[in-house]
Amino acid sequence: MMEQVTQSLAGRAGILTIYGLSSREVPRKDLGVDDIRLSKFLLKGTYPALWASPEIEPRDWFGSYVQTYFERDVRRLAQVGDLAAFERFVRACAIRTAQTLNISDLSSDTGVSQETARRWLSILQATHIVFTLQPWFTNLTSRIKKAPKLYFLHCGLAAYLMDFKEKTSILNSPQLGALFEPLVLTDVYKNLSIQGNRPEIYYLQTKSKIGADLVIPHNESG
Repeated sequence: MMEQVTQSLAGRAGILTIYGLSSREVPRKDLGVDDIRLSKFLLKGTYPALWASPEIEPRDWFGSYVQTYFERDVRRLAQVGDLAAFERFVRACAIRTAQTLNISDLSSDTGVSQETARRWLSILQATHIVFTLQPWFTNLTSRIKKAPKLYFLHCGLAAYLMDFKEKTSILNSPQLGALFEPLVLTDVYKNLSIQGNRPEIYYLQTKSKIGADLVIPHNESG
């Protein structure tokens, strides 16, 4: 839609980003941290269509979504020629969700240049597939210079790309925490967004390796 705008709308348009469902919008019976409900939530994710139509099999829906995303949106927005390589890249990003972003390792493991990896990552960010979380420092320059953490916005999509098929496979996997962590972070982000302000959230990692997955500063003085 934005590509079709023929004139600048700077100062005359407001852009509203609509994320997936938050915990407030999911049926109460499906919330909870017991194994059954948690694994179901992680497999299903936060796309509204899967909750509006419970009869839809999540893997079937995500399969169609990924195919449509690659073949239509990515090819149109970024002119990516090798869609198979791009899909490998997206799957590699899913495996790295909730980890510190290392462009060098990502490009090496997927067989693309670091420049291509950065460009493809920007595509995933622009299309709201992933987001990055900056580290917390009182020094603003340090926040920009230090490596961010990479997260998928939709845990269900990440689980699909990791090839999880059953609830028990998630619960018994070392990737359980990597799927649960972004689920919590994105839920906090969505609920803060509802208040009308741009959420400022970070992660914390000290030199002594003591850290926190989520930091919400009350003011910029620390």
